[in-house]
Amino acid sequence: MPPQMRRVVVLLGLIATAFAVGCSSSNSGSSSSGGAVVLSESGQHVSGWLNRNSGEFHADAFLANPQQCTECHGATLLGGISGVSCNSVSYDGRSCHPGNDAPHLSPLRNLDGTIRSDNIQLLCGKCHDWNNFQSNLKFQCQRCHASSSDTSDPLNGTLKDQYPLPFPYGFGSAPNVKLHDSTVVGTKYGNWVSACVTCHNPHEQEQNNAFGTSYGKYIKRFLSYFNNVTGQTLESIIQFIAPTGTGSFADGPPHEENICEMCHTRTNHHRRNGMAPGDLDPGGNYVGHFDRQNCTQCHRHGNGFAFSFGAEGLGIPPPHNTDFFIANCEFCHLVDPEGNTQFSAFIPSEECTKCHGTRRSHSSAVSGTGKYDYATECIDCHDPMFPEGENIDAIRRYINQSIDPDSVILYSSGEGEGSFADGAPFNENVCETCHSQTNHHRYDGRAPGDLDGTGNYVGHFDGEDCTECHNHNNSFLPE
Repeated sequence: MPPQMRRVVVLLGLIATAFAVGCSSSNSGSSSSGGAVVLSESGQHVSGWLNRNSGEFHADAFLANPQQCTECHGATLLGGISGVSCNSVSYDGRSCHPGNDAPHLSPLRNLDGTIRSDNIQLLCGKCHDWNNFQSNLKFQCQRCHASSSDTSDPLNGTLKDQYPLPFPYGFGSAPNVKLHDSTVVGTKYGNWVSACVTCHNPHEQEQNNAFGTSYGKYIKRFLSYFNNVTGQTLESIIQFIAPTGTGSFADGPPHEENICEMCHTRTNHHRRNGMAPGDLDPGGNYVGHFDRQNCTQCHRHGNGFAFSFGAEGLGIPPPHNTDFFIANCEFCHLVDPEGNTQFSAFIPSEECTKCHGTRRSHSSAVSGTGKYDYATECIDCHDPMFPEGENIDAIRRYINQSIDPDSVILYSSGEGEGSFADGAPFNENVCETCHSQTNHHRYDGRAPGDLDGTGNYVGHFDGEDCTECHNHNNSFLPE
């Protein structure tokens, strides 16, 4: 049932005839239940009973006798004869388990699609400690989100082993993750601790509900983290709605609204105040560190977000994936006066030309300023370490230019579809994404040399290999 419909059901189902008739007789009356469901004569839960602060939290009644809940709400607690799903918006002023999607708070099914007989225990017990229902210990997330070969906790991966099939028949497809704390990634920044629930609310897609998106990940909308190294309590409303671009891991200012930067105060990159030393140029200006890109290409959750370049098979094209480059980062990256390698996204062209000397930078400094005055570094178009998606020649998926920083580039072939300039949409073509004054192949498709006498677009060798006439060795000047 869609979340919108469930909200309607919650409001209307509480006064439904079926609920009043089928659920009011055996448990109605007293406000002191001793672990029993408490209903009024009208068949509704008495005021305050669902509130954990009332002294009679309904989870206690559920744990004492799950059948008294399933009698009305159904074997999966998703409605039953009451028509009120426990996986729905709040009642009596409390937020229960709203907006949740699979596999959390969903039944484990048998292979034939029927619901397991012990589903009630599995429904909550697969994550919660049945003896301490409110405990949010991190290992209980890792019952699914870990490998059983990781013996750091005896419960790691147990449900993945017990139910190896993908959801809804098992949990074997749950990704392997490691905790983002000093016990996993090291003590460089002190001994610090974060639990899964520091960032995630497994009961609700808070980001998707707030922004109408669908990226998921169960990331909270509001994060609060106590930094036990500095003694600070760091809190912020954050946005995390996409792996790249706007709303991604670290998309630039305001930094404290980014999921990675919200907690960081001592890291070399991506601090919440925007003043991480590795993100500044020699003049102290913010230049960032792979802003708006997918941080997990280098910092995998499966490694606790520790840096994991090279050896993890990240699809880096040769020769940049060789032992030489992995062991000698300073061969391409700048080194500061203190001897620290600066992994800035802005690598000077001369660093690339150590190897690529025959390829001249595409800028007016090389080609002359007779027509256009412009500057382009190698890394404006290329990401030599982490090519994304289907692009070839290490061409970036996002070429951040002032015309449209969000334009997605498709360059999958030297000619034909997905080539240098294959026609509309022009802003997706690697050559045209920056052009606004050229005689051919402008960003908006209105370059004068591409139009016929009546202003209709006819193009200029669209879909052909541009380098046959515009060689990279000559800064793409026409030959």
